[in-house]
Amino acid sequence: MAQKIINAGYTPWVTDGHLQTWGTSNIAPVPRRILIPYNSNIEPLIYTTVHLKLATMIEYLGYIPDYINVAKRALPVVDPSLHAGIISWTSFDTFYTPTITNWLEANLGVVPELILGELPSSANKLMLSLGAEPLDVTPLGPYELESFTPWLKGESSIPPVVTNPYFLKLAANSKALISIKAADGTSLVQGTKTKYGALVVAPWLIDTLPMEGSKWVIDPRTLLTKAMGLEPILVPDTTTQSGRRMLTIHIDGDGFTSVAHFAKKPYSAEVILDKIIKHYKLPLTSSIIQADIEPGGLHSKMSPKLERIARDIFKLPYVEIASHTYSHPYFWTALAGRKDIDEEDTDYGLKLDIPGYNTISLEKEITDSIKYINDKLAPANKKTVIMLWSGDATPGPKALELARDAGVLNVNGGNTDVNADNPSLTHVSPIGRPERDLLYQIYAPILNENVYTNLWHGPYYGFKRLTETFEITEKPYRLKPYTIYFHFYLGEVPAGLDALKHNIDYVLARPNTPVHLSHYAKVAKDFYFSALAKNSDGQWLFSSKDIKTLRVPDVFDMPNISQSSGVAGVTQKGDYVHVVNNIAQLSFDHSKENKAPYLASANVIIDNWQVNGPVSFTAWVPATLDLINAGACVFVSHLGERYKGLTRGDITQFKIPAGDFFGYLNCNAGV
Repeated sequence: MAQKIINAGYTPWVTDGHLQTWGTSNIAPVPRRILIPYNSNIEPLIYTTVHLKLATMIEYLGYIPDYINVAKRALPVVDPSLHAGIISWTSFDTFYTPTITNWLEANLGVVPELILGELPSSANKLMLSLGAEPLDVTPLGPYELESFTPWLKGESSIPPVVTNPYFLKLAANSKALISIKAADGTSLVQGTKTKYGALVVAPWLIDTLPMEGSKWVIDPRTLLTKAMGLEPILVPDTTTQSGRRMLTIHIDGDGFTSVAHFAKKPYSAEVILDKIIKHYKLPLTSSIIQADIEPGGLHSKMSPKLERIARDIFKLPYVEIASHTYSHPYFWTALAGRKDIDEEDTDYGLKLDIPGYNTISLEKEITDSIKYINDKLAPANKKTVIMLWSGDATPGPKALELARDAGVLNVNGGNTDVNADNPSLTHVSPIGRPERDLLYQIYAPILNENVYTNLWHGPYYGFKRLTETFEITEKPYRLKPYTIYFHFYLGEVPAGLDALKHNIDYVLARPNTPVHLSHYAKVAKDFYFSALAKNSDGQWLFSSKDIKTLRVPDVFDMPNISQSSGVAGVTQKGDYVHVVNNIAQLSFDHSKENKAPYLASANVIIDNWQVNGPVSFTAWVPATLDLINAGACVFVSHLGERYKGLTRGDITQFKIPAGDFFGYLNCNAGV
């Protein structure tokens, strides 16, 4: 209908009669939201497997997990213009109420559905529609694998042990994804697929083995794409800037006051300042724990010196300022009322032991610690920009609200600690976690040295294994930026300092774009608010305030940059598009040859880009910009400096000093 109106020369908007759905026009939104019901009375979101494990791949594919807490809100009307699918994954048979099963059944055929883990006991229509129906008999084991669709096989090399299978047979017009055979030869399906979606039961999702950790039994990517049926879409990317993997570095304030094992017994903070921060001069986010250094705190006699060290760090132009709270609470999950913690059962108590401070105040931990830093430690031209969560890093909505109201971003938490011992994607966390009122906790992309050094009991050189995490989160999927996250106490011992240098040098030897953690946090949060659409000509539209990279799936063609707008270029492989405007239009039409100069990759943050026009960018290190079709181009700064490139093959590389560049890119021969 919309296309007929367009053909008639009008701009359409076609929706339902009750105006309850988005509708279509000459621009149609690309649905990205995956509805995921859960019940916080049964299990808080932060403990659900669908969030901890599957959300990582949902987001990698460009989709947004839209968690619906059925304990607090009604299930929504499903709008296929906005919603791309429904996923239900639970381990509790009490989860499936008549309301939930009726909602799932009512939306069969509206959007694809994926049912995982525990199945509803009385939802025959749902089960039949997804390919399974109950057997009239319950054949005994032992049970052995009968068939496993090859494209669905995951990381685990052996099938899980099955003792309590689901007694299901394959329904009509269905495909068996996984089946087992009972002792009497009866076939039991444990995974099925139909035109409506798919289902897979436990234990065929994630298996945990002694000494090996958890592994995906199935492939989470093909589960979502081939089994469930999610379509490939352009992906708002949170790992890459200007075609190169981001690098972030941030420091939690723990160990600021530790005495290091070096000559003259400096504080660890002094070692990190001199050997790391000043040496590398990379964008870095540094924090302190207020009670650790303030007058009247835990080290009041040394407070003048400690505060001076903090000021020396914060005044550096490449350092941005963060708070790591007032007293370092260890159990934010308890503060949020999600779990009861008995202080007698803890190793370190509930927080740092500060005389006179017996009950944790969220305002003191967040609002007041930020004010202390801004008033006492920050230079005149800087303010605190991030709250780095402490302890278990699971803040509740009130804590997130206070951080937001203080005007700061928030980072930390998550559990990305994958290494070569068990290179499983079950150990890679999603981007973040939602709370009420559009609040988001942004997880640390990769965890700190604690998980590599046996909670700082040694080996202290263990942090070198961070490079294993870098490699696993790069291939086969770039899931995270380069993130070097550590505590000040890493500077206590030479082995820790050596490991830190090793990790930084590893990244600097590879293509990267250094950015502040706040830059990443803005990009990460905007993943949940960015939008994709397509127009009537088949061009893709992208709207985002902070995300400046679109990842192109393998099944897509190379974008035609000369036919696109709001973009600076695309990598040579065609996998990352560099967005420069808040709204970009991307064309894959190659009816006209792409001969215009464009950016392939760079280690800079682009603010403005126009061929034969103004260009501006920030380079924290000496800039290298690789352009295509740019042999006749020259960068001219606002001061008149000219930078010509060196051409090798299709690439012309330009080298420009570090700093803020303002000028022009002239590509007219003879200019």
